[in-house]
Amino acid sequence: MTEKDFDFENDKEFNALIESSLGEFPPDYVTDEITPWRKATRRVIWGLALRMMVLEVLGLNYILPFIGTVLTLLGFRALRRENKWFKACNILNIVYAVSDFTSIIFNTTVLDCGEVATKIIIAVNIIATLLLLICLWQAFRAVRRKAGLLDGAKSAAALIVWYVALAALGLLNYEGLIIPILMIVLFILMIRSLLKLSKELDEAGYAINAAPVKMSDKALTATVCLLFTVGMVCGYAFFNSYPMKWEPVETNETAQITEIKENLLELGFPEDILKDISDEDILECEGAFHVLCSEDHYYYLSEANELRIRGVAVRLSGEGDNWKMFHHFIWLDSPKFYGTEGIQIWISTQEWEPKGEASGRIFYDEDGKTHTASYYSLSIENTGYTLDAQVYAGFSLPDSGENHRGYVSYNLINSTTASWSVMTRFAYTHPSDRLALLRYPAMSALDNSKASAGNTNGSFDAVNEWFQFFIDPDTGEIDIIGETEDSEYY
Repeated sequence: MTEKDFDFENDKEFNALIESSLGEFPPDYVTDEITPWRKATRRVIWGLALRMMVLEVLGLNYILPFIGTVLTLLGFRALRRENKWFKACNILNIVYAVSDFTSIIFNTTVLDCGEVATKIIIAVNIIATLLLLICLWQAFRAVRRKAGLLDGAKSAAALIVWYVALAALGLLNYEGLIIPILMIVLFILMIRSLLKLSKELDEAGYAINAAPVKMSDKALTATVCLLFTVGMVCGYAFFNSYPMKWEPVETNETAQITEIKENLLELGFPEDILKDISDEDILECEGAFHVLCSEDHYYYLSEANELRIRGVAVRLSGEGDNWKMFHHFIWLDSPKFYGTEGIQIWISTQEWEPKGEASGRIFYDEDGKTHTASYYSLSIENTGYTLDAQVYAGFSLPDSGENHRGYVSYNLINSTTASWSVMTRFAYTHPSDRLALLRYPAMSALDNSKASAGNTNGSFDAVNEWFQFFIDPDTGEIDIIGETEDSEYY
């Protein structure tokens, strides 16, 4: 055969013949097993991407970060022996995962871990993620040097700056649109660049031996999901109500308490409410010289159960104009209690202000005995707005017994020469069915009241009672202003 026979067309035919004799390229799942570097780094990059996504729709703000954290756990454990930086990444990622998974499970309960604990968890997550990104940058630099490439991983370094900026925007409660849109665009570009960085090392022939593990990826994923599911089920099943400390009511009444009660009864304090008032609150009423009572208000909530709400104001002696306010409720026909109950009181004042702490107790009767407990949470907060203060009370009631009831009390003081009207709105929130227990994050009746301004919302029913009176600054006469039911937020 002459050289002429090997013309260009023949070369093409020959190459085509060779190519046709070869099989197709193996699928990605086969090459991933052969090149664990590609598989591990893709998991890390996509895991971090999902973890940092916040899509407030269909629960994706919880689902995507969970998937992302699982991916990073699988990715970093395969890389942990490649260099010291990947080892540090693995440790920091485990710290983050434990903190994050604990928070997610805790969100299935109505318990409040407290403001300090919440801030600590947030700080741990932010610091762990920031340190992880720094170690990831250094890990990629070390790998590039080992592969004989130029030292540099600008996309990983840029992700550190991006995350710091994101955390700063969150702490500053930034509400604009331009910067967040720009942050999203930059995030997409950085993730794309990180994937290219991983691919570049893979094409350069860089290979690793995946760190040995005692549990396969599938087994680890299944274990994490199982523990996670068990934790959430336990949260919903056993921590959907507050741990109340019930105890029998003691009736050791001193002569001083008896004398104050007699004075209050003469002034018009309702006897059935007075018997529920604690000795400490009774003692504060010593020397009282005026009592105002609202009319009885009856409400029907879920299952047509009747709730009675009433307000009482006691004018106290001493400097300035002092009033001790009482808001009392009683279930005349007790319903099924689903987890928690909530009370929120709006105090609209001009020259009045709350004094001291809020007080109160809750009760129920069973087998001829009365049981009582303190509120699980009870606080009074100044808002700084037209509504000068709000009282919050969270509690749980047992399904057993009858006459479930309670009261909340607080002091109002006016040290000026002129007095004005006092307006309060008492909102009682009650879960109407079991659906109220299956929300995520779990929501207590008080949380729902705060979110809906004391109005009915979804599986939570709410009723409102106004108690308001006017003090004439010239004559000193006191009139109760007309009361309205289920009034709108003011």
